[in-house]
Amino acid sequence: MSALVATVEMTILVLLASILAGPILGARFRVPGLLALIFLGMLFGPFGLGWLGRADLVYDMGAIGILYLMFLAGLGFNINAFSQGRASALGFGGDCCTDR
Repeated sequence: MSALVATVEMTILVLLASILAGPILGARFRVPGLLALIFLGMLFGPFGLGWLGRADLVYDMGAIGILYLMFLAGLGFNINAFSQGRASALGFGGDCCTDR
């Protein structure tokens, strides 16, 4: 099966199956779907079962996944809550960026 795992078609098949199964498994085990997707990525990745090797396709899909994660974080951002706590948010942000 190792010859089949290295093909682009098998990589895409495993990725698509993981993307479809992640939210379903997340709902089944009562965890967020995004957490289930991350777990499946760890399971099928190069340090898990190894079904997804260190190929350029996997890195590109990982970059798309990071963009998707940032998009979801942007959707969850509440500008009204930020406006109400603006001083503490800016103070925390400024404190994190200074050298100690």
